Amino acid sequence: MIIETALVELAKAGGTELFLSSSESLLKKVKTAKDIKQLFINTGEFFVDYENDADQLFDDMANVLSKENMTKLANELKDEPGYKLKDRLLNSLMVIMKEYEIPHGMALSYANAILFAIMGQLPVVAPDKYDRAYQAEWKAEQEESFKELAEKFERLRNELQIYQSRHLEILSADAIDLDIRRQTTDPKIGFDFFNVDDDTFKEALESKKNDEVIAIKARCKEEAIYCTINELWMQGENRPIFIVKNEEDWKSLLQIKDAGNIYIPWFYSDQIVAIPNNTNIFVFTERVPSFIKGEINLRPRTYSTISASLQRAGMGINEANKLVSETHGLFIPLKKKLFNGAYLKEPRWLNGLHRNIKETALLIGQWTDCDGDKAVIESLSGIKYQDFISEIKEYARDEDPFIHIVDINSTKEYYLASAENAWDYIDVDNDSEIWNKFKDVLLEVINEAEKLFTYSSQEKLVAQFKGEKFFWSAVIRKGMLRSLIMKAYYKKDNNCQVQLDSLVSKILGYIQTSEQWHYISNFFVDLCEVSPNSVLNKLEEEQINPTGLMELFENQSSDFLFGRNDYIEILWGVEEFLVQREYASRAYSWLLYLDNLSFEYKSNSPKDIFGKLLCPWHNFSAFSKSNDKIEIAAKALAKDKNAWDHIFGALPTGHASIFGDLHAPKYRNHVEEDTITRKEMYDTNLGYIDLLLKATDFKPQRWNDLLNIYDEVEPDIRKKIKEKLLFEIAQMDDGERLIIKNNIRRLVYKHRYFASAEWAMGEDLIGEMLDILDSINFTQQEYDFEYLFRPSYDGIILDPVPYDVDDKRDINESKTKDLLVKKLNEFKENNYSLELLSKLCAQEKSSYLGRVLSDYWADDFFDKNVFASLYKCQSKHEMAIEYIEGLARRGVDVYTNVNELSECVELDDDFRIILFRIEALYTDKKPLVDNASVEIKRAFWKDFRWFSSNNMDWAVAECQQYGTVNTYLDLLYRFHENRNLTPEQLLEKMQRIDVMERGSNNSMTDHYLKELLKPLQEQCIEDRDKCAKIAHIEIAFFYLLDWEDMKCFQKEIKHDPEMYAEMVSVIFRHDGDDPEERKTEEFRNYAKVIHRLFDMAKFCPCEENGTVSYDEIRVWVDKLIRILDSNHQKEMFGYVLGRLFVYAPKAADGHYPCEAVCQIIEEYGDESLLSEYRCELFNKRGIFSPSAGRAEKDIAEDYKDNADFLSIKYPKTADVFFKMSQRYVYDSDLERRRAENGYF
Repeated sequence: MIIETALVELAKAGGTELFLSSSESLLKKVKTAKDIKQLFINTGEFFVDYENDADQLFDDMANVLSKENMTKLANELKDEPGYKLKDRLLNSLMVIMKEYEIPHGMALSYANAILFAIMGQLPVVAPDKYDRAYQAEWKAEQEESFKELAEKFERLRNELQIYQSRHLEILSADAIDLDIRRQTTDPKIGFDFFNVDDDTFKEALESKKNDEVIAIKARCKEEAIYCTINELWMQGENRPIFIVKNEEDWKSLLQIKDAGNIYIPWFYSDQIVAIPNNTNIFVFTERVPSFIKGEINLRPRTYSTISASLQRAGMGINEANKLVSETHGLFIPLKKKLFNGAYLKEPRWLNGLHRNIKETALLIGQWTDCDGDKAVIESLSGIKYQDFISEIKEYARDEDPFIHIVDINSTKEYYLASAENAWDYIDVDNDSEIWNKFKDVLLEVINEAEKLFTYSSQEKLVAQFKGEKFFWSAVIRKGMLRSLIMKAYYKKDNNCQVQLDSLVSKILGYIQTSEQWHYISNFFVDLCEVSPNSVLNKLEEEQINPTGLMELFENQSSDFLFGRNDYIEILWGVEEFLVQREYASRAYSWLLYLDNLSFEYKSNSPKDIFGKLLCPWHNFSAFSKSNDKIEIAAKALAKDKNAWDHIFGALPTGHASIFGDLHAPKYRNHVEEDTITRKEMYDTNLGYIDLLLKATDFKPQRWNDLLNIYDEVEPDIRKKIKEKLLFEIAQMDDGERLIIKNNIRRLVYKHRYFASAEWAMGEDLIGEMLDILDSINFTQQEYDFEYLFRPSYDGIILDPVPYDVDDKRDINESKTKDLLVKKLNEFKENNYSLELLSKLCAQEKSSYLGRVLSDYWADDFFDKNVFASLYKCQSKHEMAIEYIEGLARRGVDVYTNVNELSECVELDDDFRIILFRIEALYTDKKPLVDNASVEIKRAFWKDFRWFSSNNMDWAVAECQQYGTVNTYLDLLYRFHENRNLTPEQLLEKMQRIDVMERGSNNSMTDHYLKELLKPLQEQCIEDRDKCAKIAHIEIAFFYLLDWEDMKCFQKEIKHDPEMYAEMVSVIFRHDGDDPEERKTEEFRNYAKVIHRLFDMAKFCPCEENGTVSYDEIRVWVDKLIRILDSNHQKEMFGYVLGRLFVYAPKAADGHYPCEAVCQIIEEYGDESLLSEYRCELFNKRGIFSPSAGRAEKDIAEDYKDNADFLSIKYPKTADVFFKMSQRYVYDSDLERRRAENGYF
């Protein structure tokens, strides 16, 4: 069509602006003359039915066509084909028109008319590109399109008139679509909600949609009809679609003998005859056989698909996911939630199931087939479990089922199809026998703290491999607890709450150890909703009589993959209380107690909760008023040592980010998160700042926090900050004053350096900060020099040239240098204590005192007193090292000078090594370490990557003899870069690397090794001897390399199986082994390393440049057999060879494996070889993302095609792929079922 072609051309030519101009041009017409109305009239359907809403509709469509929206749309799709732009624009227009209840077909025609109109404006905005000929061709296509639509509407109108004249209950698909929208609310849904995610169904419907009879089998008939109609529309079906509601009307249609329509019967009858010359779509539920060949199966839609559809309709993501989870994606339970009115149709199970079965299922809610669950059901129902299941299964496949059965990996889980719907229909009396029995059983089930619940994920995996399993499942425990919530709160049974409080108190009363707390944490959130008072009583009692709860907070795991942090469940439970007014105050008091203990948190923490409780610009909790928040902040300051930081962090000036809401109960009344007024936010901030000022408590860091927001608060608050700060500073010691003064310097420097930034302080405020700075004096003047040796951005100079001025760096460095020289002279003239200054600087994380003194203290003279002061004040002597290195850089003999002090300064061994290194870096002669002992040399080269152009050869030789692999590779890499060594020279220098001490690898070691190996591999791979030497190096350091980096080893192992067979001999046992030798730690470690190399070796024997010679691979295989036989391991042949064939290249025709490998498989392939081939083929896939079975389906089809091609000539090989195809067909179905049941 021209429209797609034009859009593609616009995209390719970068003509997006033309398209935007076209829509803008049309929009001007819409706004002025309402010409768009004529578009609706021209489609053949007058707009009179929608005249009252026309103005609002035009405004909404104008928003869609606005330049802002069109630009956004074009940018999002700039790299997509033209039809994507068309579809997105059409969809936007369709959504608007459906809001005005315009039928689907009519809305589609209007939307197309608007799109035609936009494209029709191209000759107006670009007449040089789109002339009259284009316009004529365009109008011809437009007229043809409108003609087809007009004919469709005419047919539809005529058909409906005939049906109405005969009083037939026959509805068009458009009418059904509108009815659904009118029947549903919050959100409204139509046919577009029922998008199909079953590709197999889509393909089958596409191929059969013109057949006279189509049979569709699905879980729910109503949902299937809607999905089918929507899919037909998505496929561009233009024939009228009618739904027939009763059998008599269907018989009338047989007499009318219309043709070219689609009919869907929606009634039950013993037999329904197809209407000739039309497409008849019969939908059957899973309980009813169709007896029609070629039946199409419509799988249940996945959780993610239904959730996404709800979100498109306007529901929030959390609400959508919650609704789908509650209804298990079942349409009828979901429909009841969305239905606008009373849903009066009773489900079949309500009168079909015996009372004891209904009440048992209602109370346990969900269960599995494990022994304990069966026992619970038999105890409550009074019948055998098999009888219970047999009866209840009868109502699992209904459209409105009682039970939803999840059958995954041969394990079955049973759930009420919708717990809320079930409780709406039935209840259990508080004084009934089954209720009293249920409470007793629940107490027994919940209080059995099975070990599996307390395992980490990794421990649980190991335990399950060993056969450990629950007696009572976690599924039934959660289901029974949820039933307590439904009974007491969902059913508003207040009389039951007293019983539940007593029950939960008993459950929590059994807890005496941290292990039991680990167990109960699995159900803690549910218990919080069942009985808030009982849980809070237990938490409060824990402060007085601890039973191990705090150990959950104290012993946290940082293993995010397998670790367990059960304390998070406790925090979530407390969060639930904080959004309930009745319990918020008690929960907050306990939270203060917990936070005051100051545990270190790996994940969720009380700090996150305080951020939401105290948030001044949004309400997250029951403390929703400004006074409430100020009051709880004051309470926190009195009871929690971390409270000051929490309150300060809550200020808007703290720029803290808040993610998500507080955890809320599912059924209990609670406050929802909400916005607040500007006045409330202002009042809350003022209250917080007032509290913070009252609680500074002479702590410098708190004052620094307040100074950091000095420019963001009101003048009267700044005045209070300044006055109290000066009062408290007067009572601080010099160290505390120094912290504040350095922070003020940093702030002044920052705001003056970035003076042009929007957030920068004005000079008036900077002046106030400088006044405070000048008011801070020290009793010991050395403190006033410490700032000189900080990084420049910490405010060495207070008048920097701003960042946007040219040459700023040179000017600021010059200013800094002048200040340093001036202040150091002042320091020396006043004979201040260098020892005290050194100690002050040593307390900082980083100080440049040593570097500055080497530059400005005494020119190029080594000052013994300076060195001694610097050396003694730090255990690692960082400043002393910087001092002597600065002097060495300018040619001073620091080695001699420092060693002369050995009598008065005791130099440790580590420092002596560093002294050697500094001397080596800056000498023009052979470094003095050359004359040192072997021990000193080894220490010198252990972590030293020394490089000097004067002594390169000496350094490489010394490092090779005394260094470690990581330092040697670093040095050799730079040496090679400098000298451009020949492959021969490089190979010679790497010869002994495998016997060197490994050292500690850094992030660059593997890079250096790979880069050094590349030229060797390129030049020497065809030289048998050199290739073997390089392969030896590759093997020695395989843990640093990827398989593709081991080119020489690959060359060797591909052409000779000896090394491969040797690995097999080491890893796997064989006749003649010394069992004691294999048990030694040395052998086990060696075997472990070889096993890693064996797993890494993924190659095809004799493969070279993507081809394999049959003659060569047969020789390789025969030799492998002989070696394995000589090693008494011949039985390993199939296993060790089958795993390799997975990595064979494709044949020239694109099928796999190549012909040479196929021939070997046919000659040598026994069951062990074929089995391992299949196993490795499966493992080769690796980690993958779930796709609801689509990826597995594609793989299965690919393998099936490959097997079909190979089946005649290579039947054994083909059988591998036939079986793999079958496995992936099964996996595709499994993954699909997992998606349908919300596993991902």
